[in-house]
Amino acid sequence: MKNMVNLEVLGTTADGVNVYRHPEGHPHREDLLAETIAKIDTAGAPFIRQTIDLGRVIGKDHLVETNRNSQIVYRKRGNRAGLSRMVLNQKAADTQHVTIVMCKCNDDEPEFAGKYVVVTLFEGKPGEREPWDKSVKDNPVALARAQAFWSTHALVPED
Repeated sequence: MKNMVNLEVLGTTADGVNVYRHPEGHPHREDLLAETIAKIDTAGAPFIRQTIDLGRVIGKDHLVETNRNSQIVYRKRGNRAGLSRMVLNQKAADTQHVTIVMCKCNDDEPEFAGKYVVVTLFEGKPGEREPWDKSVKDNPVALARAQAFWSTHALVPED
């Protein structure tokens, strides 16, 4: 008998859809999940990336604009395929924005088929995909946009 996944509801959207925890999801702020999810209207979209203003400071936005005085290094983050551009001599700014990424699962994972799951949730506004990301590296327009963005932005590393 196949092991059944214990489906955990993380919240319910504004349009009444339950959103579940996925074993490969990585929300950075568990405490903001239910509040954030409640502000989303899925409209049946298969993929949702939304930035929401929560109306109060909720943390730090680690994505910053860089300049010629920025001390840049490249570091590996988790199991990502490439190195991320980081800045050592700048600080993350307070933010009241949270970005959530959710998707509706297909039949590849029967226990989640047709259900929305959280891919990630993080403080701040999103940037472009990094140039090594598989979704942009073979798309010249997306690759150019990613390269341009990451030549003027970096992440402030966390401890």
